[in-house]
Order: sequence, then structure tokens, then C-alpha cells
Amino acid sequence: MLKTILSACVFAMLALCASTPAYAQAPDKRVVVTMDHEFQIPGRTLPAGKYVFRFAPAASGRDVVQVLNGDETRIYGTVLTVPAVRPAPAAVTEVGLARISGMPAPVTTIWYAGEATGKTLVYPTEQKR
Repeated sequence: MLKTILSACVFAMLALCASTPAYAQAPDKRVVVTMDHEFQIPGRTLPAGKYVFRFAPAASGRDVVQVLNGDETRIYGTVLTVPAVRPAPAAVTEVGLARISGMPAPVTTIWYAGEATGKTLVYPTEQKR
């Protein structure tokens, strides 16, 4: 009996050591927006229309956002983001735009409903915002 219990414990420990670790991945957090005017993302200006902002962690540990057309068949950009923090969680999902006279509005941040931490899109220094 003792030998059976000991064998079972050894087998269980070996199974735990030999198993492949599983990592939880955050959902890609799709945000679907319809823009009624031209707007900017890092590296390009896009016309009015329906777009999907899809977030996923990158292998580097940094967060990235992909900007796709409305039916998700074309990627317009893959952009690094940095965390943005606000004092209280967003009531609804928000896409922040900067208002700059005479230019298409650049997308600045994405806030998810119920979360106080959002994402700020990183623009190259040579792209005026």
C-alpha cells in the first residue's frame, strides 16, 4: 500500500515537472470605430471609414496595436503603445483624438470601458502631431 502511494506521488511530481507551462494571453481587445473624417496613425493618414484597432502583446513584451480595415482583411499599421493611466476607469470604450488645426486628427489613446489603464500610441518624432 505504501509503495503504491509513494509511486503515485513520484508519478505526479514527474508529470508536473515534465509538463509544458501554459501562459495566459490577454484578449486582443478589438475596438471597432467609424471615423467620419480623415485621421492619423503613426506613419500614415487614413480616410474616413470603419476601422478595427486590435491590441495584442508583442514577443518583446511591449504592447502593439494593429489598425485594420473594417472587415479585418487589410492591416494599415502595426504600432507600439505605452501604458496610459487615468484617475478613474473609463465609463465606455474611448478612442482619443488630438485636435490640430489644418491637419487630420491623430489617434492618441485607447481607453477600455471599466479600466483605468489604457494605451497611448507611440508616434515617430519626425511625424508632426
